[in-house]
Amino acid sequence: MASYAHTVTDPTETIEALEKQVGVLQTLVKDTFDEPLSALLRQCETSDASARAKNSNAPLHGRLGAAKILVSVAYVYLDVIWMYLKISGVDPKTHPAHEELERVHTYFAKLKTAASAEAFDIQGPTARLAKEPAERMIVAAGGAEKRKHMRFDESAEDGQSAPSLKIKKAGKATEKALKSAKAAKKRRSGATHYYVKDLHTDPSHEPPTLEAVDLLAPAHAAARKRAEDPSIWPTTFRSLSDAFTRPQLYQLAKQAGLRDVRSASAKPALVRAFLEQRFQLRDPNAAMQDEATFLPLNLAEVFLIARHSPAFIQAAKHADANATVEKRDERFGVSITGTRDATARMQAWLNDFCAQIRIVHVPLACPVPADLISSMSRRSGCHMHAEDLTAVLTFTDAHTAHTAQILLEQYAAGQKVHTLWSNAQHDADVTALPFSVSTAHTLAEEYMLHTDPYIRWMDGTSVDAPHALTAGDATIAALDAAAASLQAVIPPVFVDGEWQHQLRAHFGHLVYPCTNQAPKLEPGTVCSANAIVQWPNPLFLASDPPSCIADAPQFGTDFWQAEQTVREITRLRYRSQTLQGTANLLLTWSADELDVHWEVAENAYVSQPAASIDACIAAVRTVPVQKERLHDTALAPYMEKRERSFLSESRGLAVDQPDPPLTIEMRGTAKDLAQLALYATERIVQIVTPYTDAKGTVQFFLLQENIQRDAMPLFSRSASIQWVQWPSEHHYRALLKQLSHSQYPALGRAS
Repeated sequence: MASYAHTVTDPTETIEALEKQVGVLQTLVKDTFDEPLSALLRQCETSDASARAKNSNAPLHGRLGAAKILVSVAYVYLDVIWMYLKISGVDPKTHPAHEELERVHTYFAKLKTAASAEAFDIQGPTARLAKEPAERMIVAAGGAEKRKHMRFDESAEDGQSAPSLKIKKAGKATEKALKSAKAAKKRRSGATHYYVKDLHTDPSHEPPTLEAVDLLAPAHAAARKRAEDPSIWPTTFRSLSDAFTRPQLYQLAKQAGLRDVRSASAKPALVRAFLEQRFQLRDPNAAMQDEATFLPLNLAEVFLIARHSPAFIQAAKHADANATVEKRDERFGVSITGTRDATARMQAWLNDFCAQIRIVHVPLACPVPADLISSMSRRSGCHMHAEDLTAVLTFTDAHTAHTAQILLEQYAAGQKVHTLWSNAQHDADVTALPFSVSTAHTLAEEYMLHTDPYIRWMDGTSVDAPHALTAGDATIAALDAAAASLQAVIPPVFVDGEWQHQLRAHFGHLVYPCTNQAPKLEPGTVCSANAIVQWPNPLFLASDPPSCIADAPQFGTDFWQAEQTVREITRLRYRSQTLQGTANLLLTWSADELDVHWEVAENAYVSQPAASIDACIAAVRTVPVQKERLHDTALAPYMEKRERSFLSESRGLAVDQPDPPLTIEMRGTAKDLAQLALYATERIVQIVTPYTDAKGTVQFFLLQENIQRDAMPLFSRSASIQWVQWPSEHHYRALLKQLSHSQYPALGRAS
C-alpha cells in the first residue's frame, strides 16, 4: 500500500500563526463589544455634531461609521443563525434567514462605495458630463460633420476669432448641453466648488422635451439622398440611446403617443419605437414586417411553460421574438410578436415543448379537495386535476409525476385518530384561540392547517367539559394485545424470523377543527367522523417537547445519559393495498446498511391539557421481510441502482439518485399476494441518546429527528422514546410526565 507520510508537513508553524491571529481577534472583539451598541452609536452622533459645528459642510464620518456598525452586527447575528441551521441538519438556503443574510450582505458594497466617495472629495461629490454622448448629440443637432474640439473659454489667437458651431435654430436642448459642458470645464479648473445641491438648479437637469428628440433625427434631405444607406439606422439609434435614459424615453414616448409602449419596455424597444414611428426609419436587418400571433393552449400546458419559464425566456431571446403568456377571449395562450422568421422559430420551440408533454391517469382511493390538488401541483411541478375518482397528471419530467403520485398516496394513507386517552386531572376546556404550529410534516397537514383553524384542549373548568378515557383507566397491555391481532394481516410466507414488540411514545400536538359546539366524548369512545358528527376527526402534529429543544433531558438519578450518536437515514414507506388491515413495509438506509422489515402498530393518542405537548403511545410489532420474495419485485433493480450510486458517491462522483418504484407486488403461494404502494420518502438526521440504569443496562432510547418529507421545503423536528424492553405501567407514565412538562413554569402560572 502506498505511503503518503512524505506529503505531511510539520503543523507547528501554522498553529503558532493561528494562535497569534486568534489573540489579535480576541483583542478586537473585546475592544468592540466592551461598550453597549447604543453607546457606540451615541459616540458617532456626537462626533458628527461637533464636526458640523465647526464646518457646516463637514462630511458625516460618524453616520457612516454607525451604518457600518449596524450592518456588521446584523450580519453577525444572521451568520450565527445560518451556522445553527447548518449544524441542526437544516439546509440554510431553504430558510428565510438566508435571504435576509444575502440582503444584509449587499449593504457592504454600498458602504464601500459611500466610503470611497467620501474619501475622494471632502468638499462633496461632483457631477461629470459624459463627453462622447454630448458630442454626438451636439453634432447631430447641428446637422454638421464632426469638427475639431475647441476650448469654450480660450481666446482667439493671431487676431482671428474663435470658430463657432453653425447651428440653425438649435433650441433649448443644445443650449443646455453647452451650459453643462461649460460648467463641467469650470469645475475641473477649480474656479468654483460644485455641490450636490446645485444640481437641482442646473438647467441641464430639467425634463427633456420632444423638441430635443427631434433634433437627433436625420435631416430630410440627407435621408432622401441616403435612403438605402444602412448606417443611418445604427447611427441614429446610438445617438438617441446615449442622449436619454430609459425613464426619460418612456415619458417622452407617452407624450408622443407612440404605440405598443409599456412601463416595462426595455430601452432598446423604446428607441426602436421612436425611430420607426416618429423618424419613419426602418431597421435594415428586419427583412420582413413584424407579425403578431396568438397560440391557444390548455391550462396544463400554460402551467408547464410557467414552470419552465427560464427556458421559455431564453427561447424567445434566441428567436428574437416577443413572447408572453396571456388570456384572450377566455382562453389562455402565448402571444408572439416579431418578424415572420422570429415568429416561426418561437412557434417551433413551443411545438417541440408540447410534444414532450405526457399525460397519466391515476385512480384515487378517496376524493381529494380541489385546493389540495392545486397545492400538490405547485409543490411537485406536475399539473394535476381530478375527474371523479381519477387524477390526471400532465408533466414533462417523470420525477415530478413520481412526486405527485406519492403525495396522492400520502393523503389516502393519512393516520386517523381512533383511540383517545387523557391525562387531565380536572375538566378540560377547548381554548378559544386557534392553535398554530411551526411546521407541518406533510403537505396534507399543511393544507388542513391553512384551510380551517384548529384548537387544542387546555386547563380550565367548564360545565360542558369533554370526557375521554383517562390514561389511568387504560393499559398499555391492552394496546399491545390489539397490535398483536394485526400480525395475522401478513402471511407467514412473507416474514423471516420472530415478531418483536416495542412500546414507543411520540410527542406532538393533538388539535381539533373549530366548531360551534363543545366536544362530547364519553369514556372509551372511538373518535371518528362517523361516530361523532359534531366533532370532526382530530389531527396529530408531531413535534418535540420543551424539555428536548435545547439538549437531551436529564432524568435525575434513575437513568443516566450514555454517548449520543448522529446518523443520516433515508427511509421508504410502503403500505398494503390488498392485505386486510394496516401493514407497512419499511426500507431504511443508514450509511451503506439496509434494513427491510414489516411493521404493524396500534396507536393511542394522549391529550395532556396541563402540559404544552401531547403524545401518541404506539404498541409496535416488527419482523424482518423474507428478502427472497423481493427478488421478483420492482424493488430489486432499484436497490441495485442505489447501491451503485452509493459506491459512486463514495468515490466523489456526482450521480442522480434513482426514483423508487411507486408500487410493488410480492407473491407467495397461490393465495398469498401483497400489493403495496409508496406513500412517503423521508430524509432524516437522527440523534440517538441511550439511557441506562444504575447497572449500565440500556433501558430506552431518545430519538430526536429532523425530517424532510416529499415536496416539503424545510425539515421538521420530532422526538420519540423507544423502550428496549416492555416497560411497566408506572415506568412509562412517569417518563412521559417528565418529558411532557418543562422545567420552566408557563407564563402566568405558578410553578
